[in-house]
Amino acid sequence: MIDMTILAYLAGTIDSDGYVCIRRSTYRSGRARFEALVGICGTRTEPHKLAASVFGGPIRSYVNRSSAHRLMHVWQPTGARAVRVLDAVLPFLRIKTRQAELAIEAQIVATQQRQLCADFTDQLEDLHREIKSLNQWRREVRA
Repeated sequence: MIDMTILAYLAGTIDSDGYVCIRRSTYRSGRARFEALVGICGTRTEPHKLAASVFGGPIRSYVNRSSAHRLMHVWQPTGARAVRVLDAVLPFLRIKTRQAELAIEAQIVATQQRQLCADFTDQLEDLHREIKSLNQWRREVRA
């Protein structure tokens, strides 16, 4: 059982310094592949280490292009692990609730598509478009 305070803290971190999306990639055959993605990105390692200790997954670090920026750290579970994270923090999310719901739904549909060898691409594309539009405001603010 995970402490509710930790889940609330991680939800706040995801709401502020994190992201929730649906990754769309393409197989060599041209078929689209979708998976849930959640992550925390920032210069302090403490939230990343806490998230990794609770849910697992690696923490990657990278240097930004500009030497004026500090070292960045990213914790980014995908697929089923992302769904476990989102299920746990969903009650505490305030800003990215809808994105979490869409990512969870997309992962469920993508799993069904693989298991049933069925084509749910149109449904997954719709979910991908909706989450992309919800996350679009970030690009508009920066412009």
